Amino acid sequence: MHQPSLELRCLFLAMRVVLDNQDGAELYTLLQDSRLNIQKLEHLATYHQIRPLLFESFQTIGYRGKLYDTLKQVTRQQAIKNIMDAQETQRLVLLLQQQGIPILPYKGMLFWHTLYDKKTLRESADIDLVVLPANGVAALQVLIQDGYRLQIDPSVEIKDSLLHDIIQSVPIQEISLTKSHKGYVYQLDFHWALSESYQSYPIVLSDFFKRAGNDTDSQEDIFRFLLIHHGGRGCWLKLKEIADLYQCLKVFGNKIPYLPIAQELAMQKAFQYGQAFLGYCFHGQASQDPMMDNVLDFWDNALLIESIVPKLKYTKIQMAFLDTPIPWHRYLRQRVAYYAIINPFERKRIFVFPPSYIYWNALGKLVTYLFSRITNR
Repeated sequence: MHQPSLELRCLFLAMRVVLDNQDGAELYTLLQDSRLNIQKLEHLATYHQIRPLLFESFQTIGYRGKLYDTLKQVTRQQAIKNIMDAQETQRLVLLLQQQGIPILPYKGMLFWHTLYDKKTLRESADIDLVVLPANGVAALQVLIQDGYRLQIDPSVEIKDSLLHDIIQSVPIQEISLTKSHKGYVYQLDFHWALSESYQSYPIVLSDFFKRAGNDTDSQEDIFRFLLIHHGGRGCWLKLKEIADLYQCLKVFGNKIPYLPIAQELAMQKAFQYGQAFLGYCFHGQASQDPMMDNVLDFWDNALLIESIVPKLKYTKIQMAFLDTPIPWHRYLRQRVAYYAIINPFERKRIFVFPPSYIYWNALGKLVTYLFSRITNR
């Protein structure tokens, strides 16, 4: 089994100290080790989005060495960002509801608000909101009128037809918008689904809206959101996702039926893998499952799934997480159909065929990607 680097082990120990109140002597000793690469530690903490948590561990154990001042500054900036984004989330939810558009907070700000008593601990990049697909165009219109901008070529005219194309043809089923206000830039990820179009989990988005407002169901839906995104979609490839799972289990305890919910979403294996990874991070409980090595490879080398080889590894992990295994050829066909979809925000393809030519359009996307890498365009 892959042995974690000293730097990754530091992050495990930091999580134990801060979230599980474990003794910090081992972490303090490791931080003094001459073999420790501080640059790699910072890089991994950035990749895993747990820099404020690492800083809190430094505070807890009384470590004031290298990286302390850098993490202190990052944590202060993140604390301000969290407050600003939380206020903006509340404003946007109210704004859209006043226009008769049901909307739900999703992911970052939701987990920050419900799972962490100490609000400086969770690192977050943006605001996430989700609407029903039928309300997607109307919601985008309200956001654009409010000053948000789509992350596309500024010369492109924003018409209703373009907004319809976005909701109908962007396979990732989310889009990013930004807004500058009084010197602060808000980053908004706007979703109209909880998974990508090639995934076949039995997720009924409308059920989340029907349950909204019921405290018990809200707790259960927080877990559903977490499992769908961190487990089914993210495959626990970042330690922030493990930290969120730990906090969810700690905060909600036995109030909600985790396993039945995971089974309902066909994500029992994703949940069980999450528990296994959590046990490894917090208690050193090693597993002989080869998936542990695959995930550790991502954790220790900060692999980005935008690159071809990591993407293939990520696909292998996703397949291992499926409750009902499917043949490789069928899974790959689903992915090919996903990449064949032409959407208005991607790089212009070198060649394009009618939509029915699925394999040729997928090839067009691949060739365009490879050409852009070779030419640095």
